[in-house]
Amino acid sequence: MKLSIETANKLMKMNGGWLDLSGTGVTSLPENLTVGGSLDLSGTGVTSSENIRRLRNGDYKDGRYLYADNILTHVKRKLIAGGYTYFEGKIPGRNVIFDGTNFAHCETRQQGLADLRFKAAADRGAEQYKDLPLDHELPLDEMVTMYRVITGACQQGSQAFVDSLGDKLKDRYTIREAVELTRGQYGGNRFAKFFQNRT
Repeated sequence: MKLSIETANKLMKMNGGWLDLSGTGVTSLPENLTVGGSLDLSGTGVTSSENIRRLRNGDYKDGRYLYADNILTHVKRKLIAGGYTYFEGKIPGRNVIFDGTNFAHCETRQQGLADLRFKAAADRGAEQYKDLPLDHELPLDEMVTMYRVITGACQQGSQAFVDSLGDKLKDRYTIREAVELTRGQYGGNRFAKFFQNRT
């Protein structure tokens, strides 16, 4: 049985780019098959996979797909604004934003931008914050990024905490306020310890 390119594309779309054909009885693959992730051919009659095109990070085909961070996203359209490239996914909520260095998979642009800020800050490490005094004030999104870099807190947990503040939420916080606010929260002790003995 020869696998059709249409069937392969449907299987990869459901599985994010990887293709599991193990035990299917497939004996040959289409000539123009492109695989985004892993390819399992165990228990098939396929003897060679050398003609299969393997996607690399950043591979993009206009109006079809983007392969980034080992994730295949089926792209509806590409938009460029403010130094960012935004790939709107064909599946609602499955989008990607690119800053020229990092990709962020996101539901909304705002989430993607926050994730890009985090990735850039994480690359620089916690040491970038070592000289900040307790009364140093930051916008909320930068404070969340700093907290995540220092503590290892995840984006969803951090966002859930921010959302829980409700009407008490401010646009800007000092580090001192953030230390008090996050006492007892995940990573709160690590965050406080990082800034202890600061004035």
